[in-house]
Amino acid sequence: MRCRSPGLERVCLTLAVADRPPVSCEGVHWCWRAASKTLGRNSQMTSQLIFTPWVPRHFDGTLILGESTFRGNDSSTLTGWSRYFDKGFPHEFIRNHVRDNILNDDRTFRRLRESFAPVLSAQGFWARKAFTNFVPELLKSSRDRPSQAQWHKGQRQFELVLDLVQPERILVVGTKLWENLPPTQNETSFSCIYRDKILAMWIPHPSWWNRARPRPYSTAEAQRITAQLMRHGAERRRALTPRSTRTRA
Repeated sequence: MRCRSPGLERVCLTLAVADRPPVSCEGVHWCWRAASKTLGRNSQMTSQLIFTPWVPRHFDGTLILGESTFRGNDSSTLTGWSRYFDKGFPHEFIRNHVRDNILNDDRTFRRLRESFAPVLSAQGFWARKAFTNFVPELLKSSRDRPSQAQWHKGQRQFELVLDLVQPERILVVGTKLWENLPPTQNETSFSCIYRDKILAMWIPHPSWWNRARPRPYSTAEAQRITAQLMRHGAERRRALTPRSTRTRA
């Protein structure tokens, strides 16, 4: 059992077209051919994933794991959102979602971005960080919470996500998500290890920050967590680098 702990429509048409290569946007370039090659290295595994994770070309090893998202209110579309999000649903939903937020930078995604120091632009940040949601389907509304069956569905998909993304570290967004992750090694109230080497740590979902008691949760607190998280992997690589090849100060 996971440790319980107390106290996560405007579209750039250049990025929205999924059947041709997007062009660079403020220095961020998605190479459709390279991305397709990466995601196609195991087509069977990819086809088993309901939501294909966002994995950028310059991935730095950090997977941001959200909990879930909900169906919109538009009854004329498949997802309840604009028809842009219907394209390739469900496999392309997460990637379309990130592309949209690179331009819109809404509050949740902006706070996630600002949780890492130094704070990068939305374009620069999502050129380095991978993202997906744990619950691999849309909730009925913003008021709904994942059911036990939906949590279990996410747990079954989790190993496939790790196989595809191959992260060094995971930022888990939300207390309930943290409590419902698959059990693993070295579990504490704030961290755990997957596959002997992938460090996972959690922060509260940004929608909860202002409601935290006895005081609101701050960006500075999130940055303290992500600073620890980002050291993982970098320290390991340094330990494995032969002394003679290290850059002298």
